[in-house]
Amino acid sequence: TPPVYMLDYANHPFASCSIPALLSALASNGTLTELRLEGVGLKDYHADILCTALSINTTLRCISLDNNCLTDKGVLQLLNCLKGNSALHMISVQGNKNVSKTYSQQLAHALAVRARAPLQKIPVWAAGSTLAAADSDAL
Repeated sequence: TPPVYMLDYANHPFASCSIPALLSALASNGTLTELRLEGVGLKDYHADILCTALSINTTLRCISLDNNCLTDKGVLQLLNCLKGNSALHMISVQGNKNVSKTYSQQLAHALAVRARAPLQKIPVWAAGSTLAAADSDAL
């Protein structure tokens, strides 16, 4: 089977026991770059499981956790997991009614700072030049 790069479980009626298994499986997935878990009832303890997986996963770039049941505690967990995962460039938590504007803005700011960081130059021997790290995916 071909590798999966994007999973879209937006508004999927998960059984409550299925979400932790899915989040834990992210740790060993080496191809997924985008995950959409919008409106699936995620709670703060799910953010903890997600962060544990993200401490190992280095391929996931974008996560949408919109319209769930996260609070500031869950967003704080996500902020802390950014320290150990340089791959993530987008985490959306819009529509989580118990996430304060302050924590939402802190997450957005942390991701914006990361996006402005200078790109590392990677040698491209075949072309005889260098490309920015973000451009190396095209090879």
